[in-house]
Parts: sequence; structure tokens; C-alpha cells
Amino acid sequence: MKRRVFIASIVVILLSIGVMSTYAYIVAEGTATNVITTGCVNIELREYTLNENNERVPYSNSQVAVVPSVKVDKIVNVENTGNQPVFVRVLVTITVESEFWEDFDLSNIILDYNLTDWTFKDGYWYYNNILDASNTTEDLFTSVEFSANMGNEFMGSAITINVEAQATQVANQGVSNATEAVGWPD
Repeated sequence: MKRRVFIASIVVILLSIGVMSTYAYIVAEGTATNVITTGCVNIELREYTLNENNERVPYSNSQVAVVPSVKVDKIVNVENTGNQPVFVRVLVTITVESEFWEDFDLSNIILDYNLTDWTFKDGYWYYNNILDASNTTEDLFTSVEFSANMGNEFMGSAITINVEAQATQVANQGVSNATEAVGWPD
């Protein structure tokens, strides 16, 4: 009886070794190290004016005194300072602050928008081309004109033209223009 248990134990051990050898032969294990790098989406809004030699110089945020029929140089574009192609859109808002008036006809403040290279949709100006790394968009606008029809409500007021640029990566979008792109900041 002891001999049968001993032989049965030996058979079970040998079968276990055989099964483990077969399992080891069928199943292999290895380790792989993968390095994933991400691109950099980064843009810089550029604002210029023209100096007395008609050369572009950085726009200063100092106040400019204006009267009706005056045109002021204000040149706006966007540079891709990242390392990935991007879609670009720009939000332009005009606000008027006055001690005396609350309602202003903003159509008296005229920006000469570039309708060839930019498209207006849903409150934003979308650049019509993919902006590659280290490149700059065509100018969104180059001047602000104050209409001859400006009324007295603008007298003594402060007019602010605020420009905000945004970008989203082109990769994995599946679209070819900025107006259809997703991933814009909220």
C-alpha cells in the first residue's frame, strides 16, 4: 500500500513537471520599454504698428488719441512657436467705456479684416491654412479706422480692442480646416 502511494506520488510529480514544461514552452514572457513623446502646441499673438519709416514695430498698449476719420495702424498675426502644425482662431472684441454714454454703434470702429486668409464663424476668425511650426499667419487686420459718422457718444470714451488667439493641433483631427477642428480651449 505504501508502495502504491509512493508510485502514485512519483507519477503525479512527473506529470506535474511535464505539464509545467509544456506550459513554459507555450507561454513566453518578455518586457518591452516604450518611450512616448508628445508635441508642443504653442503660439504667440503678434501686434505691430508702423513707425515713421513704414516699418513694423511692436505695438505699445499706450493710449492713442483719435477723432472721427482717423486710421490707426494695428497689425495682428499669430506665430506658431511650438513644434507641431496647428489650426488657429482669433477672438476680437471691442469695448467702449464712457462716463456719459452706455450705447455705442460699434460699426463706427472699422477693422480692415483679411477676408482672403481668414474666415469668420461663431464669433471667431479662423485662419484658412494649417500653420506649420515656426511660421506666421497672414495678418488678420492691419488698421483700425474711426468713422467720420462717429457721434458725440464717443467723446471722452476709452475704446479697447482686445485680441485673443487660440490653437489646436492638426494631428489626428481628420479635417483640413480650422472651422471643422475640435479641441479648442473653452
